[in-house]
Amino acid sequence: QDLAFSGTLSGSKGTMLDKFLGKGRSNYKKGLFHYYREANHPEAIRCFDRAIEIDPSLAAAWHDRGVCLRELGKDEDALRSIDKSCEIEPENEEFLYTRAELLKRIGILRGQKNAIAAAVKPFNKALEINPNNADAWNGLGVCMKEEGKDEISRQYYERAQNLVRWGKAKRKVRNLDTIV
Repeated sequence: QDLAFSGTLSGSKGTMLDKFLGKGRSNYKKGLFHYYREANHPEAIRCFDRAIEIDPSLAAAWHDRGVCLRELGKDEDALRSIDKSCEIEPENEEFLYTRAELLKRIGILRGQKNAIAAAVKPFNKALEINPNNADAWNGLGVCMKEEGKDEISRQYYERAQNLVRWGKAKRKVRNLDTIV
């Protein structure tokens, strides 16, 4: 019976035992160190990939992998990875904001109006979660400006500016110093 049990713990995708022993999280933290402390994005991605292989439900590993890919100029790959993080944690303000920013960036840099339009939904979702996210209001303003909606754009910029002026601007992000 022990042999049968151990047989179910191993496989080509990460093992249940590795997941149970926390090897996924351990690889994630190594990746975060390479990304955050050393700006070694290729090595960070390798660590994130190992973490995801062991535990595909590690939303932060998918997200941070996407951030590293974005830094390497691989926007489409980054978007797929960040989309996966949002699929796993659809109410995560930080992940939604990153997705919206990446779509906005793709849209502006490549002149893809559909990407700019797609950025609006995650910005709005992030603002539903946290209406004091001045960065999301500002990003939404940029999208509206790019779509030629100048009046609403001005209102969004003003909202962001007022939040900052009133000291109410806040955005939920993980404290990577404490994680690393």
